[in-house]
Amino acid sequence: MEFTRFPNHAKFQEVLKQLGMAVTAPPPEISETKVLNFSKRVEPATGYTRDDLFFYAEEDGFISNILFYFPPGCNNLVKIRVGVRNEQVFPAEGFFYTDSYGDYINVFKKFNQNDRIWAEIYNYDEANSHDVTLLVFINYTK
Repeated sequence: MEFTRFPNHAKFQEVLKQLGMAVTAPPPEISETKVLNFSKRVEPATGYTRDDLFFYAEEDGFISNILFYFPPGCNNLVKIRVGVRNEQVFPAEGFFYTDSYGDYINVFKKFNQNDRIWAEIYNYDEANSHDVTLLVFINYTK
């Protein structure tokens, strides 16, 4: 069987429609976007649990992006994770840690009104505090 490549996604969707195959649903309409700022200065050998860093969703919606930055000197000793309810969203499991690095990642995790969106940040450095940036972008849907 020979496969055809479709560099144009719109054309690919049109071909699927002509074949009577399922087409992906349109993206949800967004009524409001918020940024949850979980950034913290984490003192030596301390941390913030999901009971310290949380936000209750005011409406149904989804997490769309997570931005993080670990300043120089973290030396893989500062660890983070983000979740909704009892489910971990980032990273997929365990904790994320690095040094002198930041990134802006795309995620898609739905939540319902009153769901708890949380973060955890732990500093295993026994000598130094670290200022970690952690922003979670949420979108409320119509």
